Amino acid sequence: YVTTIHDLQYLNFPQFFSRLKRNWQYAAHLNTLNNCKSVICISEFVKNDIIKFFGKKYAPKLKVIHNPIDFSYLEKPAQSEKFNFDFPYI
Repeated sequence: YVTTIHDLQYLNFPQFFSRLKRNWQYAAHLNTLNNCKSVICISEFVKNDIIKFFGKKYAPKLKVIHNPIDFSYLEKPAQSEKFNFDFPYI
């Protein structure tokens, strides 16, 4: 299994999450870290946060792959315009 952890906001800003939500997220992330072969982090910051809150033993599983951002894609196209990508995409 390979999965992505986007952030640990519930640990950095617990005041914005209920205790139930924080406990559920923590258990889900711990399950992910224990059962996945690799865990993708969207930044070095997230990777370091995971190590900080869950321990160094998970470091070998953590791989940083940044979210790709193409700001030109965010420009609103004309109604009749369709997206024709000349590159592979998911």
